[in-house]
Amino acid sequence: MSVVLRADSVGKAFRGRVVLTSAYFEAAAGEVTALMGRNGSGKSTLLKIAAGWVRPDHGFVEFLGRRYLRPRPGKVAAAGLFHLPVDRSILSPHFTLGEHLDALEKRFGRGERRALLERLGIARVEAVRCAALSGGERRRAEVAVALLRRPVCLLADEPFRGVDPKDAEVVQAALRDLAREGCAVVLTGHEMGWVLELADRFVWVRDGSTQPLGDRGETLAHWRFRREYLGVRSQDTLSRLHDD
Repeated sequence: MSVVLRADSVGKAFRGRVVLTSAYFEAAAGEVTALMGRNGSGKSTLLKIAAGWVRPDHGFVEFLGRRYLRPRPGKVAAAGLFHLPVDRSILSPHFTLGEHLDALEKRFGRGERRALLERLGIARVEAVRCAALSGGERRRAEVAVALLRRPVCLLADEPFRGVDPKDAEVVQAALRDLAREGCAVVLTGHEMGWVLELADRFVWVRDGSTQPLGDRGETLAHWRFRREYLGVRSQDTLSRLHDD
């Protein structure tokens, strides 16, 4: 396992409110790592710190073997880290999706653009200004931008939010293909069926810290995670939850 990204001993407080005290996670090439936790547990903050958007109070980030007390967003992005946030769009409302992709290909080279747009079901909105896209279309367009960039590491904060089940399946397959190509993918999300099926490794973000849960089987067997996060006690109930 080749570790591409590691965040270690990370702490962060906002105006006296402690969000993270000693958080840790790592992402390996070719694997999908899921950060699980309730709203407000610090998952998004941890991803923003890893991407350099938020400065930690303590701890460090290692990306491609280089250690940063505070990574610079532009520097790690140029090295191949792509952050897909949930609280703001990476797309300018004044430009079309096609214009965004033109700029991306001009800088990083051409990719399988048409096939990607068809696979994500957004080829028909390529000439539409991003301000006019629906929430689901916008999210899939953001995923298209991320995938066309061909990142070394993708941090995707709630990639399934606002996406209907049919399109969520397409996004899931696209992220899985990206990992198969060697990208280290880190994601968050509360859509348990999609996340559980996609991720290789799971990390529980709780009480300001993190707890590695292991693979899918180990995660579903973790009694405390089942009870406190999933809200289920029996394996039968959990199986029905996944089937739904």
